Amino acid sequence: MATTSNDQGRALEYCLANVLLTQLPCQIHDIKTQLDQQRDQLRFQGLPAATQTYYQQQCQKVARWIGQNRMLRLTPPLTLRRLTDEEATQGNPTDIEIRSGDQCYNVSLKHNHHAVKHQRPASLYAQLGIVNPTEEQYYRDSIKVIETRFYQQASTLPLQALEFNQVKSHAPAVIDQLYQSICQHVAATLNQHTQQARYFFAFLVGNTAFDKIIITSSGVEILHFYQITAPTTMQASLQGNNYILLTFDNQFTFRMRIHTASSRFEYGKALSLKFDTQSTGQAPIFTTRLP
Repeated sequence: MATTSNDQGRALEYCLANVLLTQLPCQIHDIKTQLDQQRDQLRFQGLPAATQTYYQQQCQKVARWIGQNRMLRLTPPLTLRRLTDEEATQGNPTDIEIRSGDQCYNVSLKHNHHAVKHQRPASLYAQLGIVNPTEEQYYRDSIKVIETRFYQQASTLPLQALEFNQVKSHAPAVIDQLYQSICQHVAATLNQHTQQARYFFAFLVGNTAFDKIIITSSGVEILHFYQITAPTTMQASLQGNNYILLTFDNQFTFRMRIHTASSRFEYGKALSLKFDTQSTGQAPIFTTRLP
């Protein structure tokens, strides 16, 4: 049964790919995609019947729109491929690709959210494209100092389990300080390397043209990421204890929210922290809405 958000996301990818294969003159591109479809069909079938119907209805809307608006420049035969997570880490946000020769159409599929990345703060230098081992080690060591302070504070609390919500229930200020310190450190580092704006923007948004399709119970939103001007600089500022507002000079703005990626922690080990990075909606891109 599809229980996690990852399982549900895979089930949604399966559903859209399956509907596209049915409604468009295209075939599965490779063995990996075929295996992905077989695996995720089980996830889809494990969803409640109402959710399956909802996914089917919304994916059929999307497939009709794609057929009417994006397939005119592609000549059959067409092939469909589901991309790997590894390709996403290399700057391609595409989940489903439809190809004809050297022409292709790319889809990034989301369910109920506008997230662009879920990046870890410790990997910031790689995300910025900076190769400076000495400077990066100093950055990572500073994160370890923040984590050590958290461990010291948590160790004084009467915790029944090593869980972040236990810490928060006894001393919410400890969690607030952890989040704020990480955000301050990341924001300061971003502002020290504003010349890396183009690289970091490509990391967040991707380096290829695509449609981001967001499926919700109220309809479908399609954001068209085409011919975007690359930024030349950026500015990071704190918002509250756990948010960074990131503004690029190409009119794109993102909000980065720090959160725990795991419910538990272990003394002496790196904390599992991630940013949930989403567009604020202030971006010079066209949007199509399907009711």
